[in-house]
Amino acid sequence: GRNEIVTSGRDGRVNIWDVRCIATGSLADPTAGKRYGVRRRLTLSVRQHISQKKSIDDNIPENMRVCGALSVDVQQDLIVGGVGGDIFMWNMLNGDVMLQCPGLHERPIREISYCATTSVLTTSTMDDSTICMWKLPKYGPDMERVALALSVCATSSDRTITTALS
Repeated sequence: GRNEIVTSGRDGRVNIWDVRCIATGSLADPTAGKRYGVRRRLTLSVRQHISQKKSIDDNIPENMRVCGALSVDVQQDLIVGGVGGDIFMWNMLNGDVMLQCPGLHERPIREISYCATTSVLTTSTMDDSTICMWKLPKYGPDMERVALALSVCATSSDRTITTALS
C-alpha cells in the first residue's frame, strides 16, 4: 500500500507526500525508533482558480484564497478540498480536477467530510454555525461534473435549530 500524507497551506497548494521508512533500529539497540523520509509526489494548485476569480472581483480576502479543509478518499483516490467557499475534487494519482463547485458557501469552508459510498459531502464554515450536506455525482469519467442538489442545511443559535430540506 501507499504511505502518503496530504497537506494544504496558505500558499494555495495542496501537496501529496510519499512517506518511507529509511532506517530502523540497529543490532546494538533494536528498540531504536524508525526514521522516515518524505518526498513531495504531487502538488495541486488553486492559483489559476483564484486568478479567474480575481479577474471578476479584485477584492478577494486572504482567507478565501486558501484550501482550508481537506478530505481524502483512499478507496477511490480522491481529495476533496474547500478553497474559500468553493469545493474541488481532485484525482490524487494525477492531480486532475474531477469536480469543481463554485460558491457553495459565502464564507471560507473549514470542515469537510466526504463519503464516496453515498457521494454525500458535508461542509461547514468557521464563521457561522451552518452545516450543509451536498449530494455529489458519482466519481467516474462519464459522470457529470456538477453538484446535483443541496440535501440538508442546518443552522443553530443558542435557542433554536433550523433545518431546511430540498
